Amino acid sequence: MSRASVFVVFAITLFIPAAAWSQMNPAENYRDLGRYEVYVGYSRMTGSLGLNGWEASGAYKPQRAPWFGVVADVSGHYGVEDIATIRVKSHMYNYLAGPEVYFTRLRNQKVVPFGHLLFGASEENTDIAGVSFNGVQDTAFTWALGGGVDYRFGNRIYGRAKLDLVRTHFLSEGDTRGRYGFGVVYRF
Repeated sequence: MSRASVFVVFAITLFIPAAAWSQMNPAENYRDLGRYEVYVGYSRMTGSLGLNGWEASGAYKPQRAPWFGVVADVSGHYGVEDIATIRVKSHMYNYLAGPEVYFTRLRNQKVVPFGHLLFGASEENTDIAGVSFNGVQDTAFTWALGGGVDYRFGNRIYGRAKLDLVRTHFLSEGDTRGRYGFGVVYRF
């Protein structure tokens, strides 16, 4: 992914929510969001091996600023690719945390957009069968910039669709990947 593409994604993620921010109502409209949330769902990580997996997160929103939250996010992605007689198995785990902002204007709003910036570490393990090379394992600094939307299905149950730009630094090489997912959010 070129630097210009990364800049455009960053600018869109930063400036579109800022426009929504200017239209927000006072904090009492956020009490429907609850103070805690738990998310579980399917996740896909792009890259040379498209990796399928899972994602789970938990968030806390302080009472004085319920539009703001602190989120901890864990995900695991797995993939297998056969190239002639060589089999490549890969798995990647992400451990991220950071701020999350919710953009809602109305009480009982059905759709709640959000954005976040997360920092942490990722672990990647690649096994290569069919050659004398055993594989690679590395743990490195990672950051993710993204967001998504929550759709209210019930009083405390939401469906979530999300998209993140994940930047890893395995083996001293930077790599940018897309991560998208969908799942269920429970707020209390």
